[in-house]
Amino acid sequence: MLRLSLLVICSGFPLFLPWVNMVCGLHSWHFSFVSSSSFLAMKVENMLKLKEEFDYKSLARRLDIQLDKLIAEHERQQKAFEDEIEKINVEAQNWISEFESNQADALEKEGLKYQKDYMDSIKKLEEQFEKNQQKNGSEKVPVGLREDGSALTSNTEVA
Repeated sequence: MLRLSLLVICSGFPLFLPWVNMVCGLHSWHFSFVSSSSFLAMKVENMLKLKEEFDYKSLARRLDIQLDKLIAEHERQQKAFEDEIEKINVEAQNWISEFESNQADALEKEGLKYQKDYMDSIKKLEEQFEKNQQKNGSEKVPVGLREDGSALTSNTEVA
């Protein structure tokens, strides 16, 4: 006669059940004992399978909750990142517009300075030209208009 203890696999780990014995023998009266033991083993196995399925369901719920938390955290971080990018973009646009404004002002001032220098140079040349005319005895003859509306003159010598 051979006595076996039932070894059940539960969640991937072996579970030794010493109270469940299986007796294999040649006599017919062993058959009823073996069959009742087998039914008991199947009930234990089915119970463990149900428990296992229940654990999977609760584990799935916990994972869903954890996944929802991670998704919410990711969305929060993504929003914070996008807000930071927008803030940097606005600061950059402000800096660029301020820089352009400063450069436009500087360019305008420089243009006015050169225009003033040009006009001063023209006045000095006219004064110098008049002095030279007085020394040489020539007279001015109008030949057109300048940009500022004053008369443009040419010198001719009096004979």
